[in-house]
Amino acid sequence: MPSVVPASLSSVAPRLHCPVCRRPLTPSRGSLVCLEGHTYDVARQGYVTLLAGRTRPAPGDDAGMVAA
Repeated sequence: MPSVVPASLSSVAPRLHCPVCRRPLTPSRGSLVCLEGHTYDVARQGYVTLLAGRTRPAPGDDAGMVAA
């Protein structure tokens, strides 16, 4: 994780909102943070993922698929 939020991301951060509480996000030490404390880390490549909640893993092959 970078220690600084890239300038390109910092410039659009005021337009972004936390997907959990809908408060504005602000850059802070390599992350975007809302006033409620929800934190989204900036990847080394300079992007941030604002996915909320857990996603279910993709289902594997069922017996019919394996047999085919």
